[in-house]
Amino acid sequence: MDYYENGSLHDYFIRKNNKPPSANMIKSIMTQVLDALMYMKQNFNMVHRDIKPGNILVRRIENDSIDICLADFGMAKNTPGLSENSSLSRAKGTEGFIAPEIYRPISEQRYSLASDIFALGATLFKLMTRISLNEFPYFQWSLDEPTKRNHSSKLEEMIYKMLKINTSTPHELIQNISKMFITDTKLDFNCEIL
Repeated sequence: MDYYENGSLHDYFIRKNNKPPSANMIKSIMTQVLDALMYMKQNFNMVHRDIKPGNILVRRIENDSIDICLADFGMAKNTPGLSENSSLSRAKGTEGFIAPEIYRPISEQRYSLASDIFALGATLFKLMTRISLNEFPYFQWSLDEPTKRNHSSKLEEMIYKMLKINTSTPHELIQNISKMFITDTKLDFNCEIL
């Protein structure tokens, strides 16, 4: 088993009270986690169900660069053939990182790649602002302040899209991410698997 001396994103940026990650680090974290989620979806048809800063380990961090590793697959589940009574239909995960649509009646929504993308958005929001979404009612917050101090409007817009109630398919969200960062970071996601 590997040991990462910097611990998780929560340990490094929040518990140790280091300055928030730069825009380049946020983009790197976003693309690396999305890559891991796409790998899970493509190869195992699984959802993670507990994306949060504490479950993303820091392999290496130096200057403006970060290499991370998605961890804790204890709640990860395979998604095909779900019934309405499936454990994928009940709210699981960490408060503040669970997509709001998961709290709707069972017949309306189940865990999906979109709910993991919401959790990633909540994770990035937490890293950028030090505020958890469960510290106030869902969607009564704004990215106007304090995030605009350090991050581009494109980055903030993408995170806001990730945090909206599931109105886009994961395919559309990932295509939007690719378009928004095409000049900064090349993303090579195979969206056809969704």
